[in-house]
Amino acid sequence: MPRLDLDAIVVAGLAIASRPGTHSVTVRELGTELGADPTAIYRHVRNKDGLIRVLLDRIVGIAASRVTATPSDWREFLRQSAEQSLAVYVEYPAIGSEAVRLSSDGVHELRVIDNALAAFGHAGLDEPGRVRFYGMWSVHVVSFCAGLARERLDSGYGPEPRPWLDRSIDTAPGEYPEVDRTRDTLRALTDVGAFRDGLEVILDAAARAARELAQASRRPQ
Repeated sequence: MPRLDLDAIVVAGLAIASRPGTHSVTVRELGTELGADPTAIYRHVRNKDGLIRVLLDRIVGIAASRVTATPSDWREFLRQSAEQSLAVYVEYPAIGSEAVRLSSDGVHELRVIDNALAAFGHAGLDEPGRVRFYGMWSVHVVSFCAGLARERLDSGYGPEPRPWLDRSIDTAPGEYPEVDRTRDTLRALTDVGAFRDGLEVILDAAARAARELAQASRRPQ
């Protein structure tokens, strides 16, 4: 029987979460995976939420480890961080979907926060601006990635983009004039495409705020 420690529990939890059809990671499943009494797992995690927090922090760390840009290349760093979060949350949907209700409170999450704040600092923002834009970026990334993980969990759809409107948008002429006018464009809209567009809007706004801050600092007092 493998030695039962927190790292072994995390490795087993990730293995379970990555299997198709897995909707949750339970202590009982972990016990089976590890060949251990499930109650022994509670020596390392307080409860089910404690287990999910540990697993969440680990997938946050996995996503961060795949980012090749540095915070000094701020736009690319934040863009890659968002894309890798999306990929990892969908890779482990039973864990990623839990981010809508839990924060990991772990070291990997703190490192991501630290690096994101540094990135917005490299954009030229002051402390209030860094925190403000970190909040917008984080809410956009975590909420979308967790929501997509839940949707993929429920639908069994793969990680590739899918239509944002996955229902018929046939309507009576004139009933919804804007829908009628943009029907073809709406049909081309995907969930991941909307996520990426929203990310670019946040990054553009951060760059604009940094320029305005720099201009204000050069004005005569």
